[in-house]
Amino acid sequence: MDKMNRTTEHELALAAMKFLQSQPNQSAKTSEVKRTIPNYVTLTADDRAQSDTRDNEELWQQIVGNIVSHRHDSLDNAINRGWISYSGGLWTLTPLGAQQI
Repeated sequence: MDKMNRTTEHELALAAMKFLQSQPNQSAKTSEVKRTIPNYVTLTADDRAQSDTRDNEELWQQIVGNIVSHRHDSLDNAINRGWISYSGGLWTLTPLGAQQI
């Protein structure tokens, strides 16, 4: 699949940050973030393709999950950069993250 037609992890993280900014305490569970992302970014047909590795998830949902699962592996990751904190399944926009929006 041509990745040029897919929304990047960075773009999905920014959409998540915009959503978190609108929430009480600027926090939400992963399931809420995944449910709300389409309100903050226009997903492509390729984004909406079924994930090969995660049942019942589209590729963009897998990438949102990767923001959490790759938080220690990627220097470009929004959690690793300190834009989002993640603890106990809860995403929280940090003051540094709020500056990126």
